[in-house]
Parts: sequence; structure tokens; C-alpha cells
Amino acid sequence: MSRSGLATHREPAVLAGVLISLSLALPCGVPAVPSDPRAALTEVQQLIEKGEYTTARNRVLQALKKFPNESALYNFLGVVEVQSGDYRAAEADFRKAIDLAPQFTGAYLNLGRLLQEHADQIPRAPKKALEAYQRLLKHEPGNVEANYQSAYLLQLQGSYPSSLEHLARLPADVQGRAQALAVRCADYAGLNDRARTESAEEELARSADLTEAEVVSILPTLEKNQRPDLAIKLFAALAGRNLASVSALYRLGLLYERHGELKLARETLEKVGQQQPSSVPLLVELGRIADRQGDHKGALGYLAHALDLDPQNASVHFFFGMVCVKEDLAEEAYRSLKKATALDPNNPYYDYAFASVAMTRQDANESIIYFRKYVEPKPDDPRGRFALGASYFYNHNDELAPR
Repeated sequence: MSRSGLATHREPAVLAGVLISLSLALPCGVPAVPSDPRAALTEVQQLIEKGEYTTARNRVLQALKKFPNESALYNFLGVVEVQSGDYRAAEADFRKAIDLAPQFTGAYLNLGRLLQEHADQIPRAPKKALEAYQRLLKHEPGNVEANYQSAYLLQLQGSYPSSLEHLARLPADVQGRAQALAVRCADYAGLNDRARTESAEEELARSADLTEAEVVSILPTLEKNQRPDLAIKLFAALAGRNLASVSALYRLGLLYERHGELKLARETLEKVGQQQPSSVPLLVELGRIADRQGDHKGALGYLAHALDLDPQNASVHFFFGMVCVKEDLAEEAYRSLKKATALDPNNPYYDYAFASVAMTRQDANESIIYFRKYVEPKPDDPRGRFALGASYFYNHNDELAPR
């Protein structure tokens, strides 16, 4: 996950999610270029700012025919390729710019950001991004963004001491920002240093620039190190400061449920429901929590609403039917479970549940049919065999029951 945008300049963006920055500075250590390439760079910059990426790309390619060793042109070309969605080409362009000017800070940063922002489309992207930042730090050891991004990536891969070393290189004011505090909190959690973890978490929760992105960014590390309590505290801090999106509230509700805090889970998801009243998955989740609380009538209310919204959802019919069984609503259970088997005829568990309910009715012949459907794909399950035998017995089939 990258926390900044592509840039064409040599000054790093400091731990921020910025858009493309376009100041026309040349790479460090590169002598002043003739007026023609500078004019070409200026023109391309203006085209990019206007969003005319196709024209900008054509101008860069034309300029490269005349100035094939101009690193800044390759850097601009990489920016244009990113906008067109050709990330492999953009990666090659940024690397070419670095090859031509090994101290071109902006190209290193652009390469790193590209690899982080589009990691799902570029092989080994996180590893290559870390390598890019590490190369930059060899000639510019104090670069703020490279140190922060290195700390972040090292934290993700579990190299917590190395991550903390990079955080320590940041200026004091930057170390106090939410992004750095989040990485520090995750590092200490990974090292199982509970006292420092709690301290970093409290400082992060109070930080003036806290956003949801900081919390989400360290969730993989918190989950890997079995610290859902920290995730709950941080999401709760966001919610308490009205900084949590609907997605964050949903995550918090699920975390409360996993942590056994069913009352808080239900209250939190109810708040989500106020903003997403037509979400079937949310209603099912609320139904599940209410069922776990023993509030079966409440669960049926959520599930009935879900069925109004999606009457062809087999799993919701099944869930509704099973809760009806708990409430001794035999007829409602029968109808809903039968609907589930009709909508999903190849689900043996639905067949078993429906057959179990059907066997209690005055005409229990249906139960035989559905227990058979269960036994066919699961011939070695003794529960199915026993249930089928019982069904034969209750239907007075004394020949087949003993088998």
C-alpha cells in the first residue's frame, strides 16, 4: 500500500497521499540540458497537467528520438504510462531514467510508488519497491519518504527491528505523525512488546492527523500477530471522532463479534444499517449476531427484511428456517427450508435440514426423498443413514428401516 502519488520532481512527498506533482526540476547530479529538451519537458508537463496524456506521450516519444539519453523524458514517459494503465511500461521507463541518472530522486520515488499502488498487477512488487527505496537511501540517506516507505514495507514483511531503524531516521515532527505512529505500533506488536505497543496505540488514537488509512494499513500485521484488541481500539477511536467510514464501522462490528462483544457488534452494525438499509449481507450478519445472543425473534426480523430484498437467496431462506425451528415455528420452518432446497437443489445440508422438519409432519413421506438426497453424495455419513432409517420407520416401512 503506497501512501503517496507519482511525482516528476526530485523533492519527496512527505508521508502524504498526494496527486501527481509536476515541478520541472532536473535530476540531482545531471548537468543543465540544452534549451530544446527543456522546452520539450515544459510542453509535456503542461499536457500532463491538462490531462492530455495521449498527446503528452507522443511528444515525449518524439523528444526521445532527438534526446535519447535524457532521463527526465523517461521519467515523464513513466508518469504518462501510469495514467494510461500500462504499469509494466511505466516501471521500465522509471528504471531507464534511473539507469541514465543514478541519483535521480524523483524517478526512484515514482518507481516505488508505482510498485506499491499497483502491487496486484506487477510481479514481486513489494520486494522491488523496497529495493528502489533502499537504492535511493544509499545516495540520499535522509530522504523522508524513502525512509518511511522502507519502514512500512519492512513492517509488512515482518522485519520489525529494521522497520524501527528507518522510523528513527525520520525528523522528530514526522515521527509524531499518524502514518509513522501506525507503523511503530505494528512493529512493537510484531515484537510482542506490549508496553510500547499500547503506548504507540494510544498516541496514534490521539493524533490530530489520524485517518482510516493508517488503521487499515497495519491490519495485516495486527491480524498476523493476533492483536484484534488493538484493531478494535483504533477503529473505535475513529468512530468516536467521527472519522470512520461505513466500511470501517462494518469492520469494527465484525471485530467486536469475533472478540465476543456481541452487544457492541450489534449496535455498531445497526449504525451501518442506518446508512445501508438495503444491504442483505449486513442484515444476515445482524441476524447471525442476534441468533448468537439468543434473540431469535430479532434474528427473524433481520432475515425477513433480507428476504424482502432478495427473495431468491437460498442461504437466507435456510438461515430463516433454522431460526424458526428454534422458535418452534414449524410451518414457517417447513416453508422456508423447502424454498431453500428448491433454490439450491444440490446442497445436501439443506436437504437434511428440510427432511428433519418434514419428518415431524403428519405426512412424513417427503422426508424420505430428501434424506435420500443427502445420503447419495454422503454415503458414509452415519447421521444420514440413521436419519433415513428413522424416516422409513416413522413412515411404517418396516422392510427398509432395518437396513
